[in-house]
Amino acid sequence: MSEATNQPDPDMDSCDKHRIHEAGHAFIMRYLGVELKTVYSNCIDNGHGKVDKSGETIPADIDDLRINHPADMCKIAVAGYVSERIASGRGMLSQEDLGMASSAARRVLIASGTQPEQVDKEENELIEEMIQEVKQILQYPQNWKCVRAIAERLKIGPIHGNNEVDEIISATQ
Repeated sequence: MSEATNQPDPDMDSCDKHRIHEAGHAFIMRYLGVELKTVYSNCIDNGHGKVDKSGETIPADIDDLRINHPADMCKIAVAGYVSERIASGRGMLSQEDLGMASSAARRVLIASGTQPEQVDKEENELIEEMIQEVKQILQYPQNWKCVRAIAERLKIGPIHGNNEVDEIISATQ
């Protein structure tokens, strides 16, 4: 998102978009009170039109999150995509994020008593609901400012633990 106009920036640099993606995951994790182990975004432009990217946002206890908090897991999984959409007007739900969101949505539906034959039909609707919920959270100006600050900090290197992310968030207040 262009800072000057508050509008999506369709020409956003690929590396900035990648950092926004990981920052979105990290912010939603902390927003939901989920313990964060590390977040990183490595992005190298080789100068020949190819950009190598890798990154991850790792919760402290992913098994607990998947099993005991599947709705939160779904929100965290879609947060990177939502952040990219807000920032650049475009985004992609990676296969890994889609897989996590899908698995989490299925757990939510089964736990709520949805009949097995209905789970497939309702899974995409639930993921879309989660996308809209995360979008509302991230579009709140103060929250988006935090996402931008986390993404900016990722330019320096990995962020380790809750304290470091929480300090970045507090500094934007």
